Formats: sequence, C-alpha cells, structure tokens
Amino acid sequence: MATALIATIGTRDLAFQLSSGEWLNVGNDRAEAFDVTTQAGQVALDLATDPNIQGDPGQTFRDRTRFFAQNFDRYGDRLLPIILGKLIADVAPNLKQIYFIATDQQNTNELRDFRNKDTCYAAKTIALWTHERYPYIPIQIVRIGEGGEDLSDFDAMVRWTKEGLWYPHRPVLKNIDRLLISPKGGVNQLAEAMRVTALTTFANHDVQFCNFTEDKAANQRGEASPYSLSDGKNYLWDLTQQQALKFLERYDFEGAQDLLEPYLRQPVGQALPKIKVLLQAAIRWNTAEFAKFRESLRDAKRAGTYKGDLTLLDRWDGQAYESAYLAWVRYGQGNLIEAFFNAYRAVEGLMADWAIVTYPQDIDRDRQTLVAKPSLQQKFSDFPTTGQNGKPTQLYGKTLDTLFTKACPDRAQNVHLQVFRETARDRRNTFFHRLQGISEQDLFGAWEATSCESWIERVLGCLNAISGRNETDIARTSAMAAIYEVLCQAVTDYHP
Repeated sequence: MATALIATIGTRDLAFQLSSGEWLNVGNDRAEAFDVTTQAGQVALDLATDPNIQGDPGQTFRDRTRFFAQNFDRYGDRLLPIILGKLIADVAPNLKQIYFIATDQQNTNELRDFRNKDTCYAAKTIALWTHERYPYIPIQIVRIGEGGEDLSDFDAMVRWTKEGLWYPHRPVLKNIDRLLISPKGGVNQLAEAMRVTALTTFANHDVQFCNFTEDKAANQRGEASPYSLSDGKNYLWDLTQQQALKFLERYDFEGAQDLLEPYLRQPVGQALPKIKVLLQAAIRWNTAEFAKFRESLRDAKRAGTYKGDLTLLDRWDGQAYESAYLAWVRYGQGNLIEAFFNAYRAVEGLMADWAIVTYPQDIDRDRQTLVAKPSLQQKFSDFPTTGQNGKPTQLYGKTLDTLFTKACPDRAQNVHLQVFRETARDRRNTFFHRLQGISEQDLFGAWEATSCESWIERVLGCLNAISGRNETDIARTSAMAAIYEVLCQAVTDYHP
C-alpha cells in the first residue's frame, strides 16, 4: 500500500548518544538549555566536555541541531530519531514520500527565544538519518514560521495547513493510498490543525494517526519509541455529527451522505448499514422518485437492514400522499415553486392511479400518458374513447377529471376538488409558463387558502376525495415522515 508519512518535528524528536553510551534527548522546549537536571542539559554538558567533539556545538537547540546536520557524516552514528525511528523502519518498504514539518521563525528580537528552539535543523538531521538508511524514499522538509505565521493561533494554523501543507503537496498525496500523520511534535495548535484538516481534506483516503508511547529506559538504550495507529474517526465525529444533522434538518440527504461517506465505508455494526440504506432511500424520495424509494426500502427490509413498517408505501395511493408531504417539506424550505408543483402532481397523479386501479382492463398503461381503450365506453356510453382525429383519448387533465366525475359523481363534487379544477389548474398553467418565482400569496391563492395549514388541508382534502380516505395529518400519511425521524435518531445515536 503506497504510504506517505507527514510528521511534525519537536525538540525531543532527536536523541544523541553520550560518551557514556546513554541516549538522551537533544532538546527540551520546556527547560533551559544548560539545565543539567534535564536530558537536554546533559547532552549540552556532554558536548561541551567530550574531547571527541570537534567544533562549536552552539548554545541553543537550533545551533546544536545545525551543528549535527552540518557534521552528520561525523556524528550520524550517535544520532537517532528517538520517536519516529521505529515507525520509519517498519513502514519504509511502502513509503513513497516523507514530509517533515519543522519551525523556522523570523530572526527578530520578539521571536528570538522561540527561534532558538526551532526544529528546522533537527528535521534536517532526521532526514539525513532516514536517507542514509532508506535512500529510495523522497523526503521534503516543510518549514513554518518564515512568513511570520503565529504558531500559537489555531485559526492561523488551520489556514497554513490547508494552504502551506496540504494544497501544495496534493498532486503527490492524491496518488497515495495511506497517509500516516504524526502531529505530536512541535506546537499544540499546529498539531490540532493538522488533525482537523487532514481528516477533512483527505476524507476519501486511509488517514491514520501515529500515537507514540514513551519508554524512557528503552529510549536511553537507543531504542525508538513504540507506536500505535488510529484512524482518527472519533476525533471529528462530534463535529461531523452536528453537520450531518444540520444537513438532515434541511432535508439535504445527498449532503449528509457525502459528509458521512468515510464512516459509511466502515463495515462495522448495524447502525451504519441502516443509515446508509435510509440515506439512499431518502435521496430518491427527495427527487420524487417514490417508486424507487419504495423499492429501496423493500430491499432493505428483505436484507434486514430496515425493520420499519412499509404499509403506507404498499397502498395504491401511497405515492400521492408522499408527494403531498414533499410539497409540505418544500414549503418549509421556502421553495414555493416546488411546493406548488409537488402538491399539484399529488392530486393529478392520484387521479391517474385511481383510474389504473379502478379500470385496469380498460386503460392502456404502456405509454407515457394513459390512453382509454374502447372497452371503457361500454361502462360510460357518453365518455368518448376516441377523439375527433380518430386517435384514442388520452387520460390526463380535464379528460381524466371527466372520467372521475362520471364514475364517482358524489366525490367529484367535493369542495376541495372543485377548487383544484377551477383555480389550481388555471394557476398551474400560469406558473408553468413564466420564468419567475411565486410568493406565499401566489401559492395559497392558487388553492384558495390563507395559510400553510389551510393550504395543506386543501391538498389533503383533494387526495381524500379521490382515495376515499379521511386523513387530516400530513405527516401520518407519509412513510418518509417516520423514516426521517428514524434516520435522524440513527445519526444521533451512532458513535464510531
């Protein structure tokens, strides 16, 4: 598996072997340079007193590591990446790229103390150590601080990791299968920014974080730290979960699916297959593909990933009530054009479904538009099954309404259907033929309603008149209403 290692370098990443044979950290950003109670202080003392050391190792961590980098051919066998060494050795056969992230801050009075602890030369030394052992691995040192970046500002570090780290190197990283990220060394704000941006930038990659366990005794014997790998999914889950719920609140199921995709790829537990199936079904519902919505849920039920009740979808009139509920959702989203047309389609579509169910032998369904067969005239002698042009009568709009009126004269006189015929149908043509939106007043006026409640009551009244039902609660007529609650709860309850 093609792998890249991206590691921040801190002051304690490099160890030096004292003249006594003991290995100690070259630096410690929390201690004074010559505090002999620390490992870094003991290294400084050893360098100052060892007669085998030639040249000036310097007084600061930056100077000391520059000395090691410049004299690596002489002291390389006494230097070791005490944190990263074992990891690099283990994954070297698959490593296609290494990036060492190191600080190199501006030379100003204000930043002098920070600059003295810069890790750019420690990174150079570790790069030389790695190249000596694995010359086939490309290594690049990425410096931060040269442009005056504030390493203590988390937002600034997020910007830098996006613009200074991931974006410039994306042409290489996009061809990598696995990213190993070691953000432990260096400044905390940079480490956290790397975690967040790596997971969001490379959501479709195998991103793993390196966690190191300090073993002082082993380290002092010259053994690099043991490590473990984690995928980091828990790290961003809380944020991802809240974003996903926001998408669901807006009925943006595709957005939620894209956001959750890295989690949905994990074949773990029962919650994820359930969420995946419900999202796929919801996407179909959202585009008014109600038959595919029903079939996807049936498949899920057969597979055992969904156990909900599909009774509403199995009814002959189920799709019309789903369309009405979709109209209600679109109204809540402020999409009034779609609210009108989904409501209109619900009524006209239900009338077509009524004709198919009531006269299955007398209607040709093989075409895009329903067509009356001659046998229909045997039931209604005054209903023409052919037009003046001699072609079969197409059943839609007013012609379909005429058939319903002849078959169900009492139900056809329903006040809601009268409004549909006399007002909504005319407004539908007006809305359809103009390139502009509509207002709430336009929407309500088309159905002779004054509010959302009276509008949806009108739509339900039309559907009830055709289906013979007596529904008053739009949410109770829709399978999607229940599935939506199950989906939101599944996302709420899930934890990686």
